[in-house]
Amino acid sequence: MLKVPLYKSYIYWPLIFLVVTILTAINNYAFYETREKTITIEHENLIRLYDVLFKDCLSKSISESQCGKFLNKTIHASNSPHETLIIGSHKKSFVDIKHKKQFSDNRKNVVTTKKIGLTTYVLTRASTPPLWSSVLNSMTFSFADYLQQDYSNLKEVYRFTINTAWPRSRHSFLFLLAVLLLFKFFRAQQRILLNDLAKTEQNLTFLQSQYALVEEKIELMEEKLINSTASEDQLHQSIHELKNALITEQFKIQELTRIKQEKILIEKRLRETIDQKDKLQAEKDQATGKLKSHTQKLLDEKKQLESQYQKQLASLNSQLVSKNSLMDDSELKIMELEEKIQSLTKSLQETKEHKLVLEKELSDYRKEKDSFNQQIDKVQRNVDGLESKSDLGTSFRKRLIEALIRNPNISSVSSQHKINEGKHHGKEYIIRLNEQLKEHPSIFNFCETITTTEFQPALRGQARLLKSKDKNRYIINLYFDDDRGIAAEIMLSATHYWEAVLQTKCIFSVIKHLQKIKIKIKEPTS
Repeated sequence: MLKVPLYKSYIYWPLIFLVVTILTAINNYAFYETREKTITIEHENLIRLYDVLFKDCLSKSISESQCGKFLNKTIHASNSPHETLIIGSHKKSFVDIKHKKQFSDNRKNVVTTKKIGLTTYVLTRASTPPLWSSVLNSMTFSFADYLQQDYSNLKEVYRFTINTAWPRSRHSFLFLLAVLLLFKFFRAQQRILLNDLAKTEQNLTFLQSQYALVEEKIELMEEKLINSTASEDQLHQSIHELKNALITEQFKIQELTRIKQEKILIEKRLRETIDQKDKLQAEKDQATGKLKSHTQKLLDEKKQLESQYQKQLASLNSQLVSKNSLMDDSELKIMELEEKIQSLTKSLQETKEHKLVLEKELSDYRKEKDSFNQQIDKVQRNVDGLESKSDLGTSFRKRLIEALIRNPNISSVSSQHKINEGKHHGKEYIIRLNEQLKEHPSIFNFCETITTTEFQPALRGQARLLKSKDKNRYIINLYFDDDRGIAAEIMLSATHYWEAVLQTKCIFSVIKHLQKIKIKIKEPTS
């Protein structure tokens, strides 16, 4: 990077634009690749859900066209963003839902086709725009889309800026900021290096001039040296003779020095030998005295140990007598314990026989329970048959609810439910609502939390379905037509809009007093 002349503006700015464009293209490509995989997974989950609804409808001896109308109505109510095409066994489509084109660019469609039995499901959703188009929108803050906005509705323009333009361009702005800081650092480094290079060239010019002066002085010195060479030869001859005489005298001095050093070394060793002899004699006398005193001390200690051992032996004999008496008592206790063990063994055998009798009685009770359950199932089937004859729509709605609950792909159901009972009248209602939902365990699993909320008189007798601000979940706010001003909030496990609509309809269909409340749905902004 330091080899590129960033200090030149006609290279600096185009290079920044090129690097930001490349980083934006890489980021957009990775984003839309991930989005296509996510949409494909959503398609597969929806196909499994639609297939369960369709098959459950056909199992009630309802025609394929009537089931198709019901499924078409259900999909419309969920407001799913996916285009849906379902082809039946007669190769005729009975569900064909298409949406108004949401994007002005030619986006690539993610299409998922799956055939289950005789039914073919085709789900489509526009996902990936052309790469150059997405890069242009990211780097221009969606300027082309702003030209198509209706500026008479500033609220929609603001919503477009917050939800579309800013998320689309924020990565490009971050890339631009990072590249500007990095290139500015490299540009400053290059300017510092250029200044250092100019100073170095100036110093080099000065040193070259000094070098020329030094060469002139060296030439003058060489001329003087040639003139002094003749006299120097004579001096060398005299110096050589003096050096030979000096070497002879140095050999003599070295020999005398060696002899003196050997004499000093011998005298030193002789003194050390005499000192060592005196030291050994003193140590011998000291050791003899210590040996005598130590011998006397050992004799005294021997006498003391003999007296102590005699005392300890007498004590051990007395302890042995007491231990023997304790041993006799222990043997008597062991005999008593053996008798108790035999008695407990007999009781254990009787307990096992009683256990076998109880197990046989338990088996007979289970057989009676199974027979009773079979009778209950038979009665329940008769009741279901009467319900289907009397009201086909209600029965089918119950079956639809059960199918939605059994499908594990609708949402990630939480096994831990949180309940905040609140205070006063709201506390009593929250407890009663919780008990009513517990009567339908599958529906109850949709509810993550049930708590009181602030009552709004303007919304009396209404329910609102909206997305929570702090969590990626949907909530139902219930405002009851009651003078006491009771309001409740239910947080659902749904993470998609269409999924929250289905869960809300399931809850309102099983709680009777909620069916009087008017539901208002706040659609999410995208």
